[in-house]
Amino acid sequence: MKIILFGAGYWGRQAFSYFGKSHVLCFCDNKIQGEAEEELCGKRVVSFRKMCELCEEAVIVVCVDSIRNYNLEIFGQLEKAGIEKYIDFMMLMHMRIEAEDLAKQMCDEIGMHQFFVKYYKFVADRERRKLEYLKRHADITTLRPAVGELREQQMKLAVFTAEFCEYVEKFGIRPFLNFGNLIGAVRHKGFIPWDDDMDLGMMRCDYEKVMELCKETDRFILNIKPGRGQLLNGDQSIGLDIWVYDFYKDEYDINEHRRYLADLSEKMYTVSDENEQVKLLRQERMTHPMISRTETANIYPGVDNNGGYPGLKTVERWIPFDDIFPLKRACFEGREYWIPNHAKELLGFEFSDFMSFPYDVGVLHNGVWAE
Repeated sequence: MKIILFGAGYWGRQAFSYFGKSHVLCFCDNKIQGEAEEELCGKRVVSFRKMCELCEEAVIVVCVDSIRNYNLEIFGQLEKAGIEKYIDFMMLMHMRIEAEDLAKQMCDEIGMHQFFVKYYKFVADRERRKLEYLKRHADITTLRPAVGELREQQMKLAVFTAEFCEYVEKFGIRPFLNFGNLIGAVRHKGFIPWDDDMDLGMMRCDYEKVMELCKETDRFILNIKPGRGQLLNGDQSIGLDIWVYDFYKDEYDINEHRRYLADLSEKMYTVSDENEQVKLLRQERMTHPMISRTETANIYPGVDNNGGYPGLKTVERWIPFDDIFPLKRACFEGREYWIPNHAKELLGFEFSDFMSFPYDVGVLHNGVWAE
């Protein structure tokens, strides 16, 4: 298998010396256009279009400056052209593989497959180490806000959430920031830079009031899901999630409740229709003798809040009343919102270490990387 060196500058020449003339098919350079060709080190320098015609019989080695991210530009160019069989020369140098050993590996499909497995494992490990280094030395509280479309989406969510909170507070309802947005309020005074949704928590009595209010206005539409409430604006172009909490009687044991939730989860798997699941959860909630309609010392996610189910939560304790009440005001994206009384303690119920970088830092909820 021959090598095409993508880059005819300093690093292209270095790669030529590394591989040797006999292993190099040609150079490629984006400065060459169409059918034009030049010569370097006794080899042709061809255009990208011509290289695409030759790449079936060769492995492409990208030989450009990685400090200025030129290699990333070429990776994108190759992938856009449907070319996946390429190597970064700088990464190859870090692997410390002798050119002759590499040439032997590349002589058949099995050897080539084995090399690429080793190569991508090395790349992944190197990137993981770089990320771990940054996570150790960077201050997560000083990260810059999101940019581009994500930032625009965050601001639309913030405006919609403020409108909803201002509306329902006239009726004595106090939604509070929850989950990632509560982390954002504590850590960034706004959105986590890679967050793309809005989560509000509220007690059952407030949620039931919201259900009735949404029947009387076309400004807000409440979709009741099996695991949460989904609040949409009038044209359903933007929305947020509502997570409901209940009071539980003081004599009720948390481990008994978790066993109950595990059984209920199994029962839910037997019901495929979402509306029927909502009915089942409502019936369970209404008939459960240990769910209290009055305030108690113990709070926990409602049976219709899937954030409380075993497997999603490993914390085996109630949420103390004092962790949530009395609610306090905190700044989030320049506006004041309600947050739990002991926000950090409540976050400890949801997250193991919310002041550190998560394993999926920079990834949106749909799995796409933030800008």
